[in-house]
Amino acid sequence: QSPSDPIKQSCSGGGRADVGDPNALWADKYAPGNSRMILGNKESVSKLSNWLQSWESTFNRPAKGKKKSYNAKNGPFKAALLSGPPGIGKTTTAQLVVEESGRQ
Repeated sequence: QSPSDPIKQSCSGGGRADVGDPNALWADKYAPGNSRMILGNKESVSKLSNWLQSWESTFNRPAKGKKKSYNAKNGPFKAALLSGPPGIGKTTTAQLVVEESGRQ
């Protein structure tokens, strides 16, 4: 999809808009660009980032001599649950943590 695509322009989630664009949604104009720009919930953002790193080393790329785990006892949970009221930044946090860890 191109930036001029009307579907992309009408979506508020995940897109980032130019601050000078008069038709852009406020949430897109001023969305944080990295996890350090998220206001509040710093501990939760850090926990999610640490969980993702430990998940990767446990389930996808185990250390030398260790087998790939499919059920980590005493290790990281296989999934993370982000909960809270609408608009608190759950999706933005997840997207930024994923981007910063080199994923899509």
